[in-house]
Amino acid sequence: MSRAAAIRPLHALIDFFTSLKLTLVCLALAMVLVFTGTLAQVHLGTHVAQEHYFQTLFVWWTPVPGKLPLPVLPGGHLIGAVLLVNLIAAHIRRFQWGWRKLGIHLTHGGLIIMLTGGLLTDLFQRESNMRLDEGATTNYSEAPRLTELAVIDQSGPELDTVTAVSEARLARGGTIESDSLPFRLVVRDFFRNSRMQMLAQAGPAAKPAADNG
Repeated sequence: MSRAAAIRPLHALIDFFTSLKLTLVCLALAMVLVFTGTLAQVHLGTHVAQEHYFQTLFVWWTPVPGKLPLPVLPGGHLIGAVLLVNLIAAHIRRFQWGWRKLGIHLTHGGLIIMLTGGLLTDLFQRESNMRLDEGATTNYSEAPRLTELAVIDQSGPELDTVTAVSEARLARGGTIESDSLPFRLVVRDFFRNSRMQMLAQAGPAAKPAADNG
């Protein structure tokens, strides 16, 4: 293989990642993603739709419950990452220093910082808050959008023993055992997006789930 033949695929890859067509395709897909993700908030809620559409590489669809899900759209992480690579590669390839180009350089630099900061924040941030009443003390913070099941043993003379089960573990179902618990936890059903209401208000087809079986 000649050197020119070996370099040709590399040039094609560079042309692909620096092309304006790739930018336009990513922007168009981003518009479709924002539109479908906004509609999905009606049924999934804001935070669940955000996870399924914007905080993922692909948007998955399961045509048959229990079967293998299929990717139907690139997710927010994938579109943002490709846009970031496209912007950096195009800027490096077409970079020309000059005072007349200063505005373009500042604009591109601002977009690169915005995309990089948004992606890193989305991947690594952990949001929590610490609530303190007047005269109270605490040694933990709480995540406002994460749920856990906490079993508290208050029999200790000085300290409480807390056994926490995360929402992700509860979603997997099955039996949960721990050395700090004198009993087993069996997850019958898991409803992530639900609300409690009186049985009489739920309609004639509703059945009590707590004591069913």
